[in-house]
Amino acid sequence: MAVYRRRPRIRLVPLTVGLLLVVALFGGLGFLMSEDRFPGVVLNTARLDSHIKYLSSLSLEGRAVGTEGEISAVQYIRGVLDTIGFKTTVQTVPLQGVTLPAVNLSIGSDNLRRGQDFVITSEAENVNIVELKDERILYGGYCIKTDGNPEDYDNFCSSDVRGRVVLCLVNDPFEGPLTYYGRWVYKVEELRRRGAAGVLLVHTTESAGYGWNVLQSPDGGENIRLMSKDGEKGLKIRAWIAQHVAERILKTSIDRAFEEANTGGLCMQETDMVLHVRLDITTRELYGLNVVGQLDGSARNNEHVIVTSHHDHLGAIERNGEKVIYPGAVDNASGVGKLLELATYFAAMKSQARCCKRTVCSAKQILKQRHADDGKLLLLVYNHHSWLSLRLLQKNQYFWVHPTTQIIPSCRWPSAQQF
Repeated sequence: MAVYRRRPRIRLVPLTVGLLLVVALFGGLGFLMSEDRFPGVVLNTARLDSHIKYLSSLSLEGRAVGTEGEISAVQYIRGVLDTIGFKTTVQTVPLQGVTLPAVNLSIGSDNLRRGQDFVITSEAENVNIVELKDERILYGGYCIKTDGNPEDYDNFCSSDVRGRVVLCLVNDPFEGPLTYYGRWVYKVEELRRRGAAGVLLVHTTESAGYGWNVLQSPDGGENIRLMSKDGEKGLKIRAWIAQHVAERILKTSIDRAFEEANTGGLCMQETDMVLHVRLDITTRELYGLNVVGQLDGSARNNEHVIVTSHHDHLGAIERNGEKVIYPGAVDNASGVGKLLELATYFAAMKSQARCCKRTVCSAKQILKQRHADDGKLLLLVYNHHSWLSLRLLQKNQYFWVHPTTQIIPSCRWPSAQQF
């Protein structure tokens, strides 16, 4: 059986030579909840619970992007950060909501079932219908071309994918933690840059790091995306396909496909399967919000640690004439609560001159906030749809730490001198 590398629930991006920082809140950093290390500075679980209870309360109606619930959540988050001494900014992010009221997709002679066999959206703009007929599917393994870091790897092999639909495995073949190249977002960005018409992302729970049910949740409803950059053309189709569909296209087991991809040397290749898809599209414009919190440091110019957490969830929907609210306590009021408690901890440490030399930040749109002076603690609570490319972060000496409930036994908290 093929060996998959399980997608880590905590991501570390080491971006400055000689400095590594891993944060796993509560459990992993349980010792921070003791005053033995720093008298008077302690993580407070009751305060954490209060953050989670408010953010997941029914009054916020699930914190969907562009709703009053999101505004209330952002006001609460900013209020907490202001109170503990952070400099805060709220960013307004233009977004577009995309709904596909009618979808037909077939591969070969098989008509696929939406939700069971595939989930799909489109990045096409200013159109009401997207249709691709008899498109022969390309297969590109992991669909990766690196720049030598972490190693040389090229699935494209000078192939021209303009106007093509490409099937990609999610994850990467490299040793160690999952890299940017292994994330599904990289596959989409790379194929968009190369002018592809669409991507079929192969889902397995092991390679993606989450079950099919996670993908099913928003399918059939509204998909929210960033407005495209000037001159940038989005993919006509962006779909996840279930494992059994990928095996039908590749005519091999998914285990075998990963084994071959992990050996390297796999270049883009034609399959003998053709795709036909028609999407009816409706769109609307809306705005989401990001919250940036900044705590000035004392040294280490241009070195920042990014602490991230998204505040939005699915919101409320009408079902059988009744409003059904998805509170989102776990996803992701818990992450925001941890971020706020961590911010409180850092602020208390700074008040005792035990912190901070570097910047700690948290997520998307962060590159709008450039800092060339002393290191700062910078937190960003963002809406789920304002994506920040990790490739850009890697060019600007940032770290990325995501609040998580997963316990990392080897996690070590840096001393005040280290941080």
